[in-house]
Amino acid sequence: MGSFYYSQFFYDRYLDGFSISSASGSDTLTISAGVCADSTNTVMMRGGALVKTLSSPWTAGNNNAGGFVSSSASTWYHIFAILKTADQTVDYGFDSSLTAANIVSGYQYYRRIGSFLTNGSNIITPYFGYGDLFLWYNPIIDVNGVTNFGTSAVTRTLSVPTGVRVQAIYTGRIRNPTSGDVCYVSSMDQDDLAANYSVLAMGGIAAGAALAGNVGPYTVLTNTSQQIRTRCTQGDINTNLYIQTNGWYDFRGKDNQ
Repeated sequence: MGSFYYSQFFYDRYLDGFSISSASGSDTLTISAGVCADSTNTVMMRGGALVKTLSSPWTAGNNNAGGFVSSSASTWYHIFAILKTADQTVDYGFDSSLTAANIVSGYQYYRRIGSFLTNGSNIITPYFGYGDLFLWYNPIIDVNGVTNFGTSAVTRTLSVPTGVRVQAIYTGRIRNPTSGDVCYVSSMDQDDLAANYSVLAMGGIAAGAALAGNVGPYTVLTNTSQQIRTRCTQGDINTNLYIQTNGWYDFRGKDNQ
């Protein structure tokens, strides 16, 4: 299942490997081998490839339960590499807590290596990861043709992990058949700028009259509540705005989250 070792010679917040995926209709997470510093930068953990199931209570080993807590429908959970100090083995589990507050007895060190979302049937929403990149098998439409929202900033919530900042990957579409429209898509950390063609280069969607404008895939940094901002030049009853979330880049603690 892996091992750990103390070292003064590793990069702070180091993480390599630990790609994660879950197939359609599955209640299992497939986690590849990897190496990382724990959340306190005290030890390095080397974990092997394992499959963990959505069920609980947590049980060590391959094809066994991964839940520190019982799962609920339509809920985000965080996946951790964990170290058992008694025998120096590394395993994996998931928790609703960002700090692995419900970690199982005997495991002292941990590192968040990803997150997943359950659907309305309490099954893992299928996705696949390649390192820090995570993509939905079926992209999720989070803004579906909304109209009449005006020209002020509107906060939008995307289908990306909660509790951490990620770089959301989205595709956008806007249509206003009467006068055209421009929509500026930005991080909540950026200035709240009025939408116009001069700021479009910073990330936005534009459409001329009677045309539908599309941009993407594009990226935008979320806040820890999965939110971004949009502002449009019209945003009236004739405007139809769509934002589809394709996936996200997860820094996985490398930025000290």
